Amino acid sequence: MGSLTGMAVASGVILANLQISTYRAEVQAYHDGLTEPHVVAAVQDLSKSADGVQAALKDNQTARARELAARLDAVVGDFENRVNVDPALLGFLRAEDARRKADGRKGLREIDYEETLALSLAAFKEGKFDSFHGASFDQMQRHDLDIVKKPYVGIGLVVIAVLVIFIFSKMPDTGHDKADKSLHLKETLRMLWHNKRYIEGVVAQTFYVGAQIMCWTFIIHYGTANLGITASTAQNYNIVAMVIFCTSRFICTFLLKYFSPGKLLMVLAFGGVLTSLGTIFLPGYAGLYSLIGISACMSLMFPTIYGIALEGMGEEAKIASAGLIFAIVGGALMPPLQGRIIDLGGESGKLLGLPAVSASFVLPMLCFVIIAVYGWRTMREHAERRRLAAAAA
Repeated sequence: MGSLTGMAVASGVILANLQISTYRAEVQAYHDGLTEPHVVAAVQDLSKSADGVQAALKDNQTARARELAARLDAVVGDFENRVNVDPALLGFLRAEDARRKADGRKGLREIDYEETLALSLAAFKEGKFDSFHGASFDQMQRHDLDIVKKPYVGIGLVVIAVLVIFIFSKMPDTGHDKADKSLHLKETLRMLWHNKRYIEGVVAQTFYVGAQIMCWTFIIHYGTANLGITASTAQNYNIVAMVIFCTSRFICTFLLKYFSPGKLLMVLAFGGVLTSLGTIFLPGYAGLYSLIGISACMSLMFPTIYGIALEGMGEEAKIASAGLIFAIVGGALMPPLQGRIIDLGGESGKLLGLPAVSASFVLPMLCFVIIAVYGWRTMREHAERRRLAAAAA
């Protein structure tokens, strides 16, 4: 829920006000416009008119040159109205397109949007065109940094306010005998170390958080590399995955009425394995939908593992819970490993005959295998406990 809320705030508040978002949108409009039939026709007319002007000037046909120049201006004006791009940016893009074609390279219509965006930003930074909607590159950069900073400054102030409240607020007395309930750290840690279910729970939680961050981090990379969609479009699929994650959590919480935690965890992890396999081997959008489907399987894993690992504990749960929270370090360790797997694909982007991005999801799949084993062991332990209780009765 927190991730979904944060993404909604980022999309609705931050991204909507960034000048770079407007810049990207206008480059996208120009790039997409180049492939539309009416714009292609306009560009062809533009080329013919330009050639005609040059020929007329060489032949000293002044009236003819003026007529063709007027047609040229009309075509340029029509094109600019259609694509609705800042004049300075449009001028650079048109000049760059002509320059690339003159050098025998692919025009902007033949290269992808991301490459067009990258070369235009580099040119803007180097001063090859002066402004974008009246702002220089440095001004646009400072504006966007200010937009991004403000929410974080607000978050920081809220955290400081909460800290002040804790400092000056008296904590309620629970009424427990502190002498009897005091925790001895060394003794508690020794006890937890010998608690197999707890240690396995910390391991499972580490792999779960790693899998979650990997699946959400590389949705965008999967979409851009495997399907050729833009990063902004791929981000929409990331939001869909988080909505599914949130919705599935309520559904799985309801299912806990009918399934033991260990059994539900095992089933969810097995679903994660299957959807990971789909992500690896299915082509096109089927693979992307499998990747999104992983979020449904992950939805209840964190609290389920947490509850299983702390089951039956007393006061030692206070320290034990810290270990389970520390397991989020998996989210920092796993994604770089997946990135290294992707890099093994090199320039070809292929690994073992598969797209490297797809093949990299073998790592989240292995994480789900470990979680499934933990769920299975818990389910078996609960079944054995019920059997012994029935025998004793």
